[in-house]
Amino acid sequence: MTRDNAWQDKKVTYEPELIDCTFETLTVHFDRQMHYRVAHKGFVIEFFAFLHTGATNLLISGQDAIQRQRDQLPYFYRWSWHRDITASFITFNDPTLYMGDSLDAGWCQGYREVWAVEAIDNVLQRLAQLVAIGPEETVLYGISAGGFWALMAAVCFPRCQVIVEIPQVDLLTYKDDGPREKMIRRCYKGRSEDYISSNYSTRMRVIDRWREAIHLPARVIYCQNIKDYKHTRTQMEPFWDDLSLLREQDYRFRNVEVEFHMFNRKTPKGGHVPMEKADTIALWSKLLGRGIARDIGKDCVSIEAKTPNELKEGGRVSS
Repeated sequence: MTRDNAWQDKKVTYEPELIDCTFETLTVHFDRQMHYRVAHKGFVIEFFAFLHTGATNLLISGQDAIQRQRDQLPYFYRWSWHRDITASFITFNDPTLYMGDSLDAGWCQGYREVWAVEAIDNVLQRLAQLVAIGPEETVLYGISAGGFWALMAAVCFPRCQVIVEIPQVDLLTYKDDGPREKMIRRCYKGRSEDYISSNYSTRMRVIDRWREAIHLPARVIYCQNIKDYKHTRTQMEPFWDDLSLLREQDYRFRNVEVEFHMFNRKTPKGGHVPMEKADTIALWSKLLGRGIARDIGKDCVSIEAKTPNELKEGGRVSS
């Protein structure tokens, strides 16, 4: 069958072998489509994998929001893109989405007692160990809520590389009139936003998670659509401010290479949309060590900025 899925090559047949296992009994299978269901810490963590024999790099893709009226869980975004790279590939389903039919996005929050980000990362780290690929050879990728996961998970993969597109980075300031509020009610039952801010800020704000982390990523490419005004204003610009301050206060952050790529794309759905597939694959290929397969589209520019205002104004094009 050809499973309906976003951003997939419709000519690719979806026919994975299903493996049910626990964290302790997880095994790997190479050179074929696999659908894993791993029981761990009270969750069933599902992911699609295509692991290449002898691959020296791993790309892991997080999950962005779904459309409940259209999408059937598990929903593996970009599963067919494994054909576009030589690295091993994983894309996972956020187990938070199983906690309520009204949830369109979960940001991998899970339960107040058990954070799903950590449970997911345990499983992914175990898989990476089984295929003998280290964190420095791992690229984490995500769009929107998936980008939030990638940035949060980066501290569990020391010196990894990260690519995010139009991500949320601060769920305390992000207001979306629906999915976020549903997640808060379901995952943090009965707790006020003030309580969550005081007690769970490291689950809600990337910069707070990084501030307390032992390890940090080596490189982050942050891709932001300039037509996505809300995310530029409430997410990217404050993140830049916070990161700039931390670099002054903590030498560790000076060793994290952060690039901002601004692109210009608007669709009938508005500006909260990612880059074209070819541009994303070009960045994947760059970080996976194959070099850029094609030039990034003319509407996507890499900028080197000193202040948030420079980011808004387009900065200066880096060489």
